[in-house]
Amino acid sequence: MGGCLILMCLLGFCGLTFGQGCNRDLLNNWDFPGNDITALQSPDARHCQYLCTQYPSCQFFTFVRPNSVVDGRFFHCFLKYSASGRPDNQVPKKGLTSGFSLKACNPDPEPCQPLVYQDTEFPYETYKSFFAANLEDCQRACTNDPYCQFFTFLDRSFGSENIRYMCYLKYRLSVPRPLYVRANSVRISGFSQKIRSSPEFDTACEGTLFPNIHLPGDDIEAHAAASTEQCLAFCSAHPRCTHFTYTSGDFRCYLKNNPVQMPNKISGTGVTSGVPVHYCQQNNSWIKEPRVGVEFQDLDIRSFLLTNAAECQRSCTEDSICQFYSYDTTQQLCYLKRIITLPSPSAVRKQPDAISGFSLRLCPKKPNDSGIQEPYNE
Repeated sequence: MGGCLILMCLLGFCGLTFGQGCNRDLLNNWDFPGNDITALQSPDARHCQYLCTQYPSCQFFTFVRPNSVVDGRFFHCFLKYSASGRPDNQVPKKGLTSGFSLKACNPDPEPCQPLVYQDTEFPYETYKSFFAANLEDCQRACTNDPYCQFFTFLDRSFGSENIRYMCYLKYRLSVPRPLYVRANSVRISGFSQKIRSSPEFDTACEGTLFPNIHLPGDDIEAHAAASTEQCLAFCSAHPRCTHFTYTSGDFRCYLKNNPVQMPNKISGTGVTSGVPVHYCQQNNSWIKEPRVGVEFQDLDIRSFLLTNAAECQRSCTEDSICQFYSYDTTQQLCYLKRIITLPSPSAVRKQPDAISGFSLRLCPKKPNDSGIQEPYNE
């Protein structure tokens, strides 16, 4: 009889997790081994689920909780895919949490992330630091700064006394953008007309461009970009970017930081440099312009037949999750695409007496589920 009950429970579990509809459940102490697409860092299983939801091909995931004793890859979020849409395997394992993408649940594209994480550090992406009276003061500073996405606060018991009460505000580029751009004579690519490339401000402004000028050195990041104007948008969105250089031959955007002086200008062809705008709304007319002979590679949500690129752009704009597209003029195929734009630190690690969290800018004034992350259940 006991064996029958166990079998019935397992069948019930399989029926729950293998459903193809909306499934928000987090399955504590279960692992979906294999089927990995990529691994990212995440502070908890719900954030990992959001990452899976925004990753184009992710269908399900496994998160390694910081209390795991069987897997030392703490805070790893493994995004997964299978041809069937279901995990090939599922194994009970303490310290792991698994679940499914929320793509079928009409997900919020900018979800509120109100929890803070005790004894957890986001070690990188700092652009500003200062002493704060307490955790609430640090989170409030992050929320009120239009550039801040997440933060780490060192409380009064932190090991190094001279940096106790330090608040670190952090930013990681998360604007909608293709990760790979290349020349392709049969492709036309562009953007959804609904995307936002920078924080929104009331005052409009224009950046300053230096055509045929290279500003050498001072690089902090490099990204693929379809145009000089998109590179300007990246720089304007980044709180540490003081100037940039864009090279059109390889579609590369180099974000640079030197708050003291501008480097010597070097003349060149196929290159444009510039200075970003600050605390104002950049002219985003570049979003409306299709890029003929340019391909945005990978990151496909889906593809289908359409008669022209204008219809492809319209389909992307009308799709709630599409951010950009690429149209194949020979096959008349429209590829809708997106990347993860959820604020997400590049690394998460255990750190006694450090508390980390996210800006509350996207949250209701009194989120129902705010508070410190409770200890994980075994």
